[in-house]
Amino acid sequence: MITVKVSYYNILATCVGVKHESVLLPENITILTLIQGLAERLPGTFQEIALVNEAPSPHLRVFHNRRLVKPEDFELSLADGDEIMMFPAIAGG
Repeated sequence: MITVKVSYYNILATCVGVKHESVLLPENITILTLIQGLAERLPGTFQEIALVNEAPSPHLRVFHNRRLVKPEDFELSLADGDEIMMFPAIAGG
């Protein structure tokens, strides 16, 4: 098992009820699988922001160890002690 620190920002923190949490996961889990598991655990607004047809939403920005996760990187496996930060995309003018 591994432990990953997950941080939520803006409306995601409100949906989850915490800004940070440590999540215990099986080894060899991917970033995508983590997000899918969180969405299953947190239905409603979090799920609507995080996923579209079981894929990461274009309205979600994810950082893995402080680096932006690109679409091709969602299949990367997480390691013990990794950090994931999630932000909803914010439009402005």
